Amino acid sequence: MASRVARFLTYYIRGHSVAFYIEALGVSQYDDLVKDVGAWILAHRVAEFTEGDLVRNVRSYRSADAIKREEAMKSLCGFDWCEPDDAARKGAQKWKTRPEVHQVYAAKAEAERMRRHEIKGLIAEVVNDRLRET
Repeated sequence: MASRVARFLTYYIRGHSVAFYIEALGVSQYDDLVKDVGAWILAHRVAEFTEGDLVRNVRSYRSADAIKREEAMKSLCGFDWCEPDDAARKGAQKWKTRPEVHQVYAAKAEAERMRRHEIKGLIAEVVNDRLRET
């Protein structure tokens, strides 16, 4: 019986709560930005970060306007990926990543690290090919 309850909570309730949050928080407008920030958090095992870190490391965050940035971070906090760090200095935006995120999404994090490694390799090949041509 306990395993059936656990399965129900894990698959049915979680799936419906995610759908609810997507609808309620309007994530669809900021979906790419939320995914990009999440991928960066996973790929680099980020435990805490500032808005400056996001600007430096997430291209889509850098090019997004202030409203999109704010809504994307509200979405990530709403999904329990991170929480605002109240100890940040006044006027600074800072968040702490919930440790469970790295545990739950370990396989996705590894896949994202591999994808980024492959892209770096492809870029290096193109640069080397162009250098040989000159």
